[in-house]
Amino acid sequence: MVGQGDCSAGARGAAALSWWNFMLNLAPQPDWRPFLLALLGQRNATPDWQRHWQSGAEDVVGFLSRSAWSLALVALWRRELDRGRQICVWVPDYYCNSSLEPLRRLDVRLHFYPVTDELAPNYVKCREQARQFTPDLFVHVHYFGRPVPASRTREFCNHHGAWLIEDAAHVLCPIGDVGKEGDFVLYSPHKLLAMPAGAVLVVRPDGSSRLGKEMLRCLGAPPTWPRQLAAWDTGYKWMQRVRAGGAAWVVKRLLQKLGVRSRPSAQPFDDTYPPAPVVLPSPTVSIYAIRLLALAVPRLTEVARWRERNLMLMDELLSDRADLRLIPVMHPGGQKWVPYIASYEAPNAEAAYLVMRQSGLPAATWPDLPPEVVAQPKEHSVAIRLRAQRIYLPIHQSLRASTLFRGLASATSPTNRNVVKIGWNTWDRQQWDEWMRLAETSNLLQSWSYGEAKAVVGGWKVRRGVIFGPQGPLACVQVLQKQVGGLMTMTRINRGPLFFHDTSPELRAAALLALSRTLGGWYKGHVLSWAPELALNGRSLVMLEQCGVRQFSTNSWETSLIDLHQDEIQLRTQLAGRWRNMLTIAQRQEVIVECLNDETSFEVLLMHCLDMLRGKQVNFPADLYRELRRQLILAQTPGMLLAIRAGGEIISAIWVVRHGNTATYLLGWSGTQGRRWNAHYLLLWDAMLRLKRLGVNGFDTGGIDDENTSGIAAFKLGLGGVRCSLVGEGWCY
Repeated sequence: MVGQGDCSAGARGAAALSWWNFMLNLAPQPDWRPFLLALLGQRNATPDWQRHWQSGAEDVVGFLSRSAWSLALVALWRRELDRGRQICVWVPDYYCNSSLEPLRRLDVRLHFYPVTDELAPNYVKCREQARQFTPDLFVHVHYFGRPVPASRTREFCNHHGAWLIEDAAHVLCPIGDVGKEGDFVLYSPHKLLAMPAGAVLVVRPDGSSRLGKEMLRCLGAPPTWPRQLAAWDTGYKWMQRVRAGGAAWVVKRLLQKLGVRSRPSAQPFDDTYPPAPVVLPSPTVSIYAIRLLALAVPRLTEVARWRERNLMLMDELLSDRADLRLIPVMHPGGQKWVPYIASYEAPNAEAAYLVMRQSGLPAATWPDLPPEVVAQPKEHSVAIRLRAQRIYLPIHQSLRASTLFRGLASATSPTNRNVVKIGWNTWDRQQWDEWMRLAETSNLLQSWSYGEAKAVVGGWKVRRGVIFGPQGPLACVQVLQKQVGGLMTMTRINRGPLFFHDTSPELRAAALLALSRTLGGWYKGHVLSWAPELALNGRSLVMLEQCGVRQFSTNSWETSLIDLHQDEIQLRTQLAGRWRNMLTIAQRQEVIVECLNDETSFEVLLMHCLDMLRGKQVNFPADLYRELRRQLILAQTPGMLLAIRAGGEIISAIWVVRHGNTATYLLGWSGTQGRRWNAHYLLLWDAMLRLKRLGVNGFDTGGIDDENTSGIAAFKLGLGGVRCSLVGEGWCY
């Protein structure tokens, strides 16, 4: 696990694919900007970027070249505390043997405890084995980026007086409960980011053993940690021959970025052959690597999103490969964790592995099991079986959908766009509203009123189309177009098309392809910017690639949808506990919620929203909102402006707009008195009940942004709706 530069013994030393093949590299490639800035000596201006690996304010963070050295350093500290006694280190049997090389040279007793099929410690076996081998250090691993609960491990360590080490080498940075139980936490940023070396060792005073600040001072300051390893005589001359400098890495990455590739080496599936000599760099991490790490910190969220998307796409593409018969494992699903690598099982993993390697895919196996584990197949049956059944592929952030699609898509016939037809601009407002009501879900951006408002305020030309299949209408789509320089037509589709119920995946793909071919194509003088109304999943990513849509950003629309088919009791029950409590307090105030649709009240809300966002570098389209309201009034659907007044003045207000069978929470503001009365809780609750009585089926909370407005996001999620993420925006040209 720790200290391993790539994902398997079988992948050690394997190069990227030849340049004439698709560029599915094993390791992430650095972008040009940080690559050059680090060479020029520039760093991130943020002075406390190390905090991204802290789980608590008192945690101490240090850097070494590999996590294998971090593990060895902790063992050195424990041995010194025990006055040189040979210590016992418990390591899971599903673990990289090469990562244990420094520990073996330190002459510790290694005990390999069994793991379960879920890759958690087998606590029943651990308790039995502790009668014979008392642990001094216990290594608890979070495999492939997925958090493995460590509370039971903490109890086990406390019972035996062992230090708990959380091995999070596959984890990008602390998430969930990762790093909150251990006395020491190991991260390996060099495995997930584009950098030549770099491991993070976190020492925690309030971890499982409660080491305390005094013990941390005894361990020395982080800059001294490489020197402490240097003072370790046994084996240090051997390790010092290989430096952790980045010169070779820089040259290799530069050649790869310029298109130079070497052929992949043949790697056997079975690793029972004699292991290759393990050579680790010096414990000291290079200045260049530290600079790259500092420059990468602001992009950690983007890195995580690209990895999640690539895993979704790869799983979808490989599910169609009948020749491989792969089953995805270790997938985040609805959980929030960042995948390190794509993991698969197969009925015949070795045969699938050989097919993948022969076709140019850099398939890998993991781990190179320790010989003690291989020698005892009965005691370590789960680890040996997992090693024999699983195959891994890279999903790092420098891979793009087009690369994965070319390399992994099965040879199936392409989607036929000719099975659908598009009818344009033959609809009036009433007919368009009917199409919107037929949609599975509707949104404000595809409404007639929004299109007219954009035409007035932004100078866009509006086109509205309905896509027909062999059996009738499939979807409706509103398109905005504008001439650029008199030569190119810029087309924008925002959250469309809206598909009707029971449209098959094949017809959806054909409809999307027809739209892209009709509205895109630089050779025709058309550029299409497209954010389709598709959920973020592997199938949607495949359809975008089939349409020639290129995505250069992971930004996408996220929101929470509330099903208003539920009765009032159900709606209240699904509220978060705090949300429900705040609502109860607001209702005790005996305030009156008023529906005020006059222009003066709307301007009051608009001005307060402007004041609230002033200085936050947020574009607030006040003129667009005014025009949208005017268009809604023309359609006799002015929206719902709910407000609470005190002393004749509005102290809190929201604006909700209806479209089709859905409504969206668009604007909201609360003053000091409104916040004191929890007025916003009452307004939103009242809005949902009013919409329900009007026959509206769904309530869109109006967007969620966990990063920039985490407080607002938590407030909206407290309504208990279903969180939804769309596939995001791309370009078709």
